[in-house]
Amino acid sequence: MNKSKRDTLESAGSAGETPIAWRNTIFCESDDGHLKAALNHCAAELGCRVWYNEDTAPDILAVGSFIHIVERRLLGEETWRYYVRCCDGSNDAVPCILVDNLAGLPLPKTKQILRLDIACPDAFARLTGIIRDLKKRMDKKIPIAHRKRPLPCIQRQVRQEDGSVLTKFDWE
Repeated sequence: MNKSKRDTLESAGSAGETPIAWRNTIFCESDDGHLKAALNHCAAELGCRVWYNEDTAPDILAVGSFIHIVERRLLGEETWRYYVRCCDGSNDAVPCILVDNLAGLPLPKTKQILRLDIACPDAFARLTGIIRDLKKRMDKKIPIAHRKRPLPCIQRQVRQEDGSVLTKFDWE
């Protein structure tokens, strides 16, 4: 049976690939193991990846993603205030889900903010439902040919004959 061009384009990607990287990346700044497990499961279902900020440098502004999930105490008050100023200054509209109960910190004016108490019994189901809905709505807005467009996703170093090291990207 011959596949149509549309079928071929729709099946071109598989779970774990990162076509149009920011549209398939969930940013998470949290050390909650249950939250990470729920996000990993959700990301696998959607063919996305989760970027966990496990470095001392805050990647929230550097890593392109379609949603931010943030525990602000890990970012620190100064970094959070800087994030808010950057979001407001650039009209950043990436939705942000706060998984803390910190009060008194400013919120970005240009983006949707949701506070979620992860101690609630249905918190992870609600969170993954929001992510699935957002991803579905976002994917409907882009042409099908671009949904599975590959980008370099694996960086590797190759030693050349002269002993120098060359960085290459593997394309999917």
